[in-house]
Amino acid sequence: MSKAEYALEQLIKQKEEMIRYSTPFIRKMMQKGTLTAEKVEILSLVIAAKYGFCEMMEVLLTTGKANVNLSDSALGNTALHFAANSEQLVMVKLLMKFGAKIVKNKQNKTPLDLSRDKNKAIYEYLLHSSDKLEGKEAELIGDVDLDPNAESD
Repeated sequence: MSKAEYALEQLIKQKEEMIRYSTPFIRKMMQKGTLTAEKVEILSLVIAAKYGFCEMMEVLLTTGKANVNLSDSALGNTALHFAANSEQLVMVKLLMKFGAKIVKNKQNKTPLDLSRDKNKAIYEYLLHSSDKLEGKEAELIGDVDLDPNAESD
């Protein structure tokens, strides 16, 4: 199997999984009359980020069908928040490659905060990507110590 055939096969599998995961949410929004294109966009980003569907995320981002920094309305989480919280290092790197910003959610947590105690590799990767911090670095990092060798509380 060629690399292109493998990628296509993975994309098809991920598309099926995306449909399986998103259908209940879309149905619920349709019943409530709250379904919008933006909600479908963030739902697609969230599911791809959370479950590590890198090929699907790449399609969403390269076709211009999704804004990498879009946040959900409930908690203000971006795809980067979901990827970091779900310990999806490859996804985190992909999102950063496509211009994801490290921003606070409504709970004043950044993806750095979410990965600090969960996944050292993601934490350090994001820490070294501090040029992607939106606004003032100290404000956005919150309680995250900039020194990765410092002991946590």
